[in-house]
Amino acid sequence: MRVISTGRWILLCCLAGCGAAGGFSLQIVFPDEAARQVTARVRVVAIASGTGASCEALLSGDAAPGDAGYPVEAQVEFAFPSQDPAVLALEQQGDKLFYVAALDGDSVARYHGCTSARAQGGAPRSVTVVLQRIARECFEDHDCPDDGLWCTGTPRCQGFACVETPPNCDDEIACTEDACDEELDRCQHQASDAACDDHDLCTGPETCDPGLGCRAGTPLVCDDGVFCNGVERCDPIAGCLDGEDPLCDDGVPCTADSCDPVADECRHQPNAGGCPSFHIGPAPDTCPHRLPDNSQSTACDFSGPSALVDASLAAPAEGARFLLYDYLGEPARFAGQVHIPGGSWIGAAPGIRPDNVVLVSARSVANGVLHLAGNNVHVDGLSIIALDGNENALSSWPTASSSTGATGGHLIERLIVFVIDPETFGTNNFGPPVALGDDCTLRNSYFRGYFEFRIQAKGRRNLRLLHNTFVQYEANEGALLDATGSDGFVFANNVVLTLAQPEPVLILADLATTHLVVSGNAVEGFGGVVTGYNPGDPFTKVQDNLVGEVDLESPLVPRFLADSAQRIAGPVTGEGLSLDGVDIRGRSDVRPGAFQSASQRQLPRKMILTVGRGSCGTEPCDIDADTVDQEIQVAVWSSWPGGEIQVFPSANPYAGFAIIGWPVTLRGMGQREDEVILQNGYEDALLQEFNIYDRHDATLVILMNLDQPVIVRNLTLRIDTALPGDDRGVVTEDRVAAIGRPLHRFERVKLTTTGTAAGAYAAFYLGCRTLVQDSLIWGGFQTCVRWGPRRVDSYATPASDAKVVNLSCRLVGTGSLAPKSFFDVAKANGAAIVNVAADSIAPVPLLRAQRRSSGDTGVQALDPPVSLQVHAVSAKNVSTQFNGFDETSGSYTLNGVELLDVFAPLFLSQDSSYLSAASSALDSGVDPQDVDASLSLGTSLNDVDRSVASGVDRGCYEQ
Repeated sequence: MRVISTGRWILLCCLAGCGAAGGFSLQIVFPDEAARQVTARVRVVAIASGTGASCEALLSGDAAPGDAGYPVEAQVEFAFPSQDPAVLALEQQGDKLFYVAALDGDSVARYHGCTSARAQGGAPRSVTVVLQRIARECFEDHDCPDDGLWCTGTPRCQGFACVETPPNCDDEIACTEDACDEELDRCQHQASDAACDDHDLCTGPETCDPGLGCRAGTPLVCDDGVFCNGVERCDPIAGCLDGEDPLCDDGVPCTADSCDPVADECRHQPNAGGCPSFHIGPAPDTCPHRLPDNSQSTACDFSGPSALVDASLAAPAEGARFLLYDYLGEPARFAGQVHIPGGSWIGAAPGIRPDNVVLVSARSVANGVLHLAGNNVHVDGLSIIALDGNENALSSWPTASSSTGATGGHLIERLIVFVIDPETFGTNNFGPPVALGDDCTLRNSYFRGYFEFRIQAKGRRNLRLLHNTFVQYEANEGALLDATGSDGFVFANNVVLTLAQPEPVLILADLATTHLVVSGNAVEGFGGVVTGYNPGDPFTKVQDNLVGEVDLESPLVPRFLADSAQRIAGPVTGEGLSLDGVDIRGRSDVRPGAFQSASQRQLPRKMILTVGRGSCGTEPCDIDADTVDQEIQVAVWSSWPGGEIQVFPSANPYAGFAIIGWPVTLRGMGQREDEVILQNGYEDALLQEFNIYDRHDATLVILMNLDQPVIVRNLTLRIDTALPGDDRGVVTEDRVAAIGRPLHRFERVKLTTTGTAAGAYAAFYLGCRTLVQDSLIWGGFQTCVRWGPRRVDSYATPASDAKVVNLSCRLVGTGSLAPKSFFDVAKANGAAIVNVAADSIAPVPLLRAQRRSSGDTGVQALDPPVSLQVHAVSAKNVSTQFNGFDETSGSYTLNGVELLDVFAPLFLSQDSSYLSAASSALDSGVDPQDVDASLSLGTSLNDVDRSVASGVDRGCYEQ
């Protein structure tokens, strides 16, 4: 294309493509000289016109080059004027639209034109495009006329159109009416109090501040300050309404009830109704009290362990006062089950601490250690020790399984409940700590231990739980607190901790739940506090609850840390005395839970606890084994989930019993595993009295359904067969449902025995999700590892996927401690045994399907393993590879298994479990990750990182 410009036109020379010979010219004609002068560049576009394409659409703005139907075949843009040669090369012959735009120095198109033509071979042709002015309202601001009005704004040229922008009079204050004042040339903002009215007389008249917006009114004060005429209330529509006189009747015939206008409280004068008062002590003359003639006496009406039961049997049907005494300042124990008649008062006598009078009953007693047999019982200040099998610590139900006919009207306060032991090999068998009827209040009480939190408020009327502390020591099983269909259920200002695994919600409500109040609670371990309720119910209040970490000293000492700012909030204020004796009546500045006295510790919570004797490193020990009984168990109960217990070396073994109900790490802090020794044995008389550890008969027990793993490292468990809890070193309870959670890990642990009495059935008794790695078993165990913990030996074996990696096991017992197998693998499913070195003093099977205690006498055991991998095992003195099953009983993989005779070299000596230099177990191990992706090479018992070793040895040591 060559550009030829002269006068009012431009001549373009164009070539037609597609093999056509020749070309044609395109002449561009300006409308006038001014158009030529304003033009700085010219753009020429050749469009292969489609059906319906037209120049009219391009010139009107309805279409543009490149739109659908207007494909650009070629275009050129050049400076104007210009003599530079160029070519507009068309791709093909046919009908074309030639669109031309003349652009000014700002690249704004001022003129355009369009014509249609046909490009084809043959003689040259001339095509003319006449430019015309593009319709624009304006190009500059001065092109726009101004109407002179302030409220329409000054016109501006925007996008070639004149635009008026009125002033923005919105002050973003919701309660003002905004307008533009043309006379004053400014915005006006008229305040409107009506826009702020919440239509609630109780909140007072709201007003509109033009600068700040709606301001709250002064609430209507309805209370006249007189306690005995009730609390006046405000109705949003009617305003102030008279209050109801306080209900001072405690329902106890043994008290005279009145309202004291000076003290602003209800008074309950004891024994005014003629009901007897029973002074009950642990022994004769342990009941110091004042007689009616004002003389002093120490005589007890009833004494001894059964004194409370005897007194309840002697009480009249209309009730009595049961005053409990301790043993001269020491705790006193009273036997249950106790049935308390209606209208009674029971609790610690004046001056006696609630934790010093304790009720306990046999395991066979269900439905409450303390049973409220009649209505309107007041329980104030006592303790209950509940055992697995009791179902409830306190109950007003007629039976443990039915609430129909439950007694009601009870006030229970300052109650301490310790559910002291879990169910054996199973989920929690203990029900909720309390079972109550209608019109009951439970307040300022403390519940801890192995209980379910499924308190039944379902269908209950006016059940209130206030300022209580609940700490669960194991995973909850089944439903939580059920408030469906209840009316007037209040759960306020409580502390609730569940530590084993996250629970979705604490309280279940439904649309039939009415007058629900859930406020001021601090809960940890739950996704929420309450679900299912009707948020549209005007009488339901769910507010000011804390869900998350609670600022407590520990699960064992659930007092708030000294600098914690966590306090109650919401509509329910304190009632009565806290468990530690603080008057919280009517107060809203107090802490949730049963305790008001703060811990001496500061934030943050302590996640590492030290156990030792005197000092732990350079610091005092958190738990001193010389002053604390059952120190390992106390450390477990004191640890937060995810925390670590560091046990420091000691010349004497620790009282090693521990039931672990939530994820912690237990770590020996010595250079070697035998510098920290945990040994079975009781120090705590209370735990021993109820045989807490004998039930599992193990030194360490990990309960089931923990969300995260327990880790035990670098220590020794010593089993004394002459002491209780000697059948097993370690028990893990998880069942098949737990597969997939992180593995419990026992790493660099040594298990040994001492004594010659019967016991030591298995060093490890493993449920699911457990790994034993780089560990040594040496002693009078009957088997190294047993899979599938049974609740009862006659029951079927539950499945277990436990893994054993780099284990050395030496079975050296005789007589009742003689070995019976290397591994008991009944119902093993997905289990693995890798890199093991083992020997036995007597010939025993390598793999045995342990039999049930009855009905399991066939050639094939009733519970053969399901699937099992055995890799790189050297076992000495093996009688048979399988016992109770064969290779067709399930899916088994055995690689590198050596069944060594009694003379083959394996260990260095009888006293040393290092491998002999001549042993084939040296450097013949495998990478456990090749067996199971969840496994890896660890650190040997002699502190060698196997991942960098030249070869992996079998057994616990790397040489």
